Amino acid sequence: MGRSEKRELESRLTVLLVRLLKWQYQEVRRGISWELTIVERRLRFVETLEENPGLKSKLDEMLTKAYKFAVIQASRETKIGKNVFPEQCPWLLDQITDDNFYPN
Repeated sequence: MGRSEKRELESRLTVLLVRLLKWQYQEVRRGISWELTIVERRLRFVETLEENPGLKSKLDEMLTKAYKFAVIQASRETKIGKNVFPEQCPWLLDQITDDNFYPN
């Protein structure tokens, strides 16, 4: 797989993680719009992964990297200090891609 496909998948994962962090840490702002954004971002991530199955072996590495960037972005967007978020991703990939999973 090429670097551009890997970057695209990491980017999609980062955006999804940002949305999940915002969902968890900004409970009062939750709504149908945010829920639908998570649904859309999940679909885009899963679709990109299905188009590039050779990247499945790199998912753990990508999750670690994407989460670091997601914390920075979520902190910037929410104005919540990045030290409030867990140091490591609190969710498994199976949870992140599960249509019924929304962190509490």
